[in-house]
Amino acid sequence: HPFDSSSSNNDNDGDDNAREHSSSNNSNNSSRNNAKFVNVDTTTQEGILRAERLGLVPSRKADIIFSSDVYFASDHLFDESHRGTILALFRQPIDRLVSKFYYLQTATWERTYR
Repeated sequence: HPFDSSSSNNDNDGDDNAREHSSSNNSNNSSRNNAKFVNVDTTTQEGILRAERLGLVPSRKADIIFSSDVYFASDHLFDESHRGTILALFRQPIDRLVSKFYYLQTATWERTYR
């Protein structure tokens, strides 16, 4: 199974070899010795498709899956047997607009810069 906790920590090939990692193997990381993570990027559609292919949700290895593309993630990762719960966070609209206004004053790399 792709999410094999006994696998090595070397999975940089970007293919179907995502693995569960445990930071307890890292003696320099004392504050997170029991932390675990799954190396799948669900912030992109490509990453969501990879997670689907690897069986991320049925494996039950991840307690939380973050994605801003909620509809795409729900279509590809979840089904009637493996349902998810959504949590949405929203900033106060006026606060958001003011923040964006000041950001765009200095963001020379943005298309909409002055």
